[in-house]
Amino acid sequence: DTNMDDFMELARHIPSDAPHLTITGGEPFLVGECIFPFIRYLKENLPCTDFLFLTNGRVFAIDKFVNQFVESIPYNSTVAIPIHGSCDSIHDSITRADGSFRQTVRGIKQLLKNGIRIEIRLVVSKLNISDFDRIADLIISQFHGIAYVSVIAMEMTGNARKNKEQVWIPYKESFDLISGSIRRMVKNGVDVRLYNFPICTVQKSFWTLCEKSISGNKVRFGEVCDECKYRSACGGVFAGTFSLEKDELKAIL
Repeated sequence: DTNMDDFMELARHIPSDAPHLTITGGEPFLVGECIFPFIRYLKENLPCTDFLFLTNGRVFAIDKFVNQFVESIPYNSTVAIPIHGSCDSIHDSITRADGSFRQTVRGIKQLLKNGIRIEIRLVVSKLNISDFDRIADLIISQFHGIAYVSVIAMEMTGNARKNKEQVWIPYKESFDLISGSIRRMVKNGVDVRLYNFPICTVQKSFWTLCEKSISGNKVRFGEVCDECKYRSACGGVFAGTFSLEKDELKAIL
């Protein structure tokens, strides 16, 4: 609770015209119900701010938490929840938490039923790339009304870097393997956005889905990128991933 007092004090110093705030952790909802007065404070005092809540969504499998969240959530809010696989065996093996797939799916459905704006995040890795068709089917068939799906190329730092052999797949190779799944989601009315993929690793017909998402201090371009006429439209590569990707980069002339 003392920790939440610190957050409440911090919130009092946020300018009322702040354009955007992200609530994240770790998992922000691990603190339990004491998070709700903090969220209500944000709702009441920052009515013009856009909020993004990053969460694994498992807590929203519990009715009591959903109800309190729906009452507390600021008006301009999106809840971003990752799906790591189309079934519990894949999703739970990545999260290392038994039952997490079932809880996350239920949590997403409960939030959608209550009109909450949902972003689903798909982080592409060697661990789930063969499951992407089935993940797309899950989204199309089960999650009607989501705001958009973010397909995210990995940032190879920390544990991801340590376990490179298990998780890493080059961006162009990974995009080629998932392009059919992305196309099917788009054809079924799902708004799909591509994050962290340099546009030279993506088929031209998908360029409009690419977002410039890497913050300035983390972004890198190769020497070959200097000649590319689309450099200004490209998001580049994470600094931590650059050594793995630099030989794949090509100038689009």
